[in-house]
Amino acid sequence: MIDLLNQLATRRWFRPLLQSKQFEVRCRLTGISEREEGKLFGQLLDILRFYEGFEINDHTGEPLSHLEISERHYHKMQQFQRVCFHTYPDTLKDVSLRSISSIDSRDSLSSILTPLPLDTLAGLTEQLHLIRMADLLGGGDNDSNSNSTADGVPGSKLVNGVTGEKEKEKEKETRARWRSPKTLKAFLVEVIISRLERRPDQLSQIRSMPLYPTQEVLWDPNLVPAEHYQGEFSLALPKLNLQFLTIHDYLLRNFKLFRLESTYEIREHLEDVILRVRPVKDVTVRTATRFEGQARMAVTVEDFSIAVVKKPKV
Repeated sequence: MIDLLNQLATRRWFRPLLQSKQFEVRCRLTGISEREEGKLFGQLLDILRFYEGFEINDHTGEPLSHLEISERHYHKMQQFQRVCFHTYPDTLKDVSLRSISSIDSRDSLSSILTPLPLDTLAGLTEQLHLIRMADLLGGGDNDSNSNSTADGVPGSKLVNGVTGEKEKEKEKETRARWRSPKTLKAFLVEVIISRLERRPDQLSQIRSMPLYPTQEVLWDPNLVPAEHYQGEFSLALPKLNLQFLTIHDYLLRNFKLFRLESTYEIREHLEDVILRVRPVKDVTVRTATRFEGQARMAVTVEDFSIAVVKKPKV
């Protein structure tokens, strides 16, 4: 999927399909990426999210400027505020009158949307053209009662003694997909937030990267594979043998790979030094470590103090 998104020829049709199915939101809500064994899945999902919102015009292939990105963001937020003002003046009128910068963060949107009832969230998603409740709940265009409610779930069809077996089977499928209104509400809130929240631009993301690798990156086999890696599974690494979206995309992929290559060299040095110094636990002191070997590039640190913190001269 990532390869289909980061190539312009396939991105034009594949990106609208992913957005209509809310694929990234569904994957996030599964909770797989929060588990230890799902760490690679979460990293690949981050790359998918990055390329889904890549700063490029999908039709012309031209990169978007900062002004164009801001205009698109404000257009989406203004559409949201208009829906709040016209359709829900009793509950969301205050939101429609606030400045966009005060409501476009994830925390602000979550505080606004979470207290809303399920019917209001369902109406917002449909009026913002994010998702159709009839499609989400297994209904179709031929369902005459697609807007009715059952057990607090909007769009599900009521089942009574007159309905046939097909309607009962459809209702069972709906309940199996969304077992509780709480699950459906969490999904709708996340769909709206992922659509409206302000995302950091690419330059700010690059500037926020640390100059040196952190401990998590150093020992992450998904980012810095070991020598015995034979390509038996995918890695969360950018590819250079595919088409690039923009010149910035080309430079960014090379920059990430260069950082990871430097990280691999640093890890090799650390592994070599650790083997040479031969650390063992000191039985005389409970929390102390004793080194029985030595290395030229390692020295025992008894104490240290930070003198000054400033930007590197690079």
